[in-house]
Amino acid sequence: MRLEAEPRLPGIILTEKGHISGMISRQRFLEYLSCPFGRELFLKRSLKTLYEFAYTDFLLMPGNTTVVEASSTALQRPTNQAYELIVVEIEPYVYRILDVHHLLIAQCHIHQLASNLLHELYQELEKAHQE
Repeated sequence: MRLEAEPRLPGIILTEKGHISGMISRQRFLEYLSCPFGRELFLKRSLKTLYEFAYTDFLLMPGNTTVVEASSTALQRPTNQAYELIVVEIEPYVYRILDVHHLLIAQCHIHQLASNLLHELYQELEKAHQE
């Protein structure tokens, strides 16, 4: 199984005839494998079987969604899903996985840049007011 063989893989997107049918994060995958008899139950079956057993809604966003909007939407999910991976549709039928942690880091950088810009503008206004 690819998730077991490739430890850096955050999750797997499941597709059927080119259309997305689901997503399993590494965390959820390992959660179910660590259950009693989990390895015996799931490693010999398809990912679809695991997905049907462990189904949770997944967040699918278009690639043109802003970082701020995506962060807000991701964090409005139920607590047990707040940090689940996000599936981004880059273009029709082309999907990528986004880790919420990376999304929040990007939002943090945007916030810092905006704060720096506002601070610079404020300093320029103060300087102009003193002259």
